[in-house]
Amino acid sequence: DTVITNFHVARTTEIYFTPPNGRPLRCYRAAAIREGDVAALKCPTGRRPSLPLRQSPVAVGDSVVMIGYPGGEGPSVTTGEVLETSRTIRNIDTIGVSAAGAPGSSGSPIMDHQGRVVAVGTFGGVNGAAINGLKAAEVRELLDEAGYLPATQRAAEWRLRLIRGLVIGSLAAALGAFLQWRSGYPGIARRAARYALVAVLVTLAGTELQLWIDGPVHFV
Repeated sequence: DTVITNFHVARTTEIYFTPPNGRPLRCYRAAAIREGDVAALKCPTGRRPSLPLRQSPVAVGDSVVMIGYPGGEGPSVTTGEVLETSRTIRNIDTIGVSAAGAPGSSGSPIMDHQGRVVAVGTFGGVNGAAINGLKAAEVRELLDEAGYLPATQRAAEWRLRLIRGLVIGSLAAALGAFLQWRSGYPGIARRAARYALVAVLVTLAGTELQLWIDGPVHFV
């Protein structure tokens, strides 16, 4: 239920997963690394099998396959080879490949012939490459960050509300109880409950504002 694409795609476009013979299901942006131009989306995909990430580095001349939607049409399959194994562009560690890409190819998996993802197509190629891709190793941190999040945005939002409410409410209750104890008067439980209630209401209001502006979670 985790989908990887480019941040510049997820920032500007609503993305849907369409199962066979089913209605489109909206994905939500769970986490992103802005500087790396990569985002993790969560979608209720029915836990379909995912593509593995390649563990070992690629070498110049290795064959690759890219599946994408150049020009918004597809899926389109192009083949090529690795032309460059490491080049830092816009502070992004990339590889360059000769597989043809075009606007719309952003976020495409670049795979070896065993179906392992070696990179995520990011932007038009430089230094002779048809397209440059963010190395698969750079994606692992994002997968770890988004892995625990639920598949739907509604569930992620309620999870966030619950966790924040419990944490802030507990801290506020402890503070209220301490202050009442220091005062030497009875009614510790009442004051703790009052502090907790106010803190939870403020926290939920702030969370609603964040969800309205940014989505369900912070960026990594």
